[in-house]
Amino acid sequence: MLPAFSNNDYVMTRRTNYIKKNDVVVINAEKNTPIIKRIDSLFDGGFQVSSDNKAYESEICNKKYSCDDILGKVIFKFSF
Repeated sequence: MLPAFSNNDYVMTRRTNYIKKNDVVVINAEKNTPIIKRIDSLFDGGFQVSSDNKAYESEICNKKYSCDDILGKVIFKFSF
């Protein structure tokens, strides 16, 4: 998620069922791996994500997710 988020950043999240386009969320991606992505589009019962780092293409962005896949919405970032 460069340039907005770096590998050593810590994020604070909040569980929520309310999301909108451009929100940054932590999702439960493949193999139960938490991933930070931006909400790209919403549809009935789910959403798709995008990455801020356009230099790196991610297969995660080509999938549709349900709201149950959201671990939390990012509300604050700590950079060190």
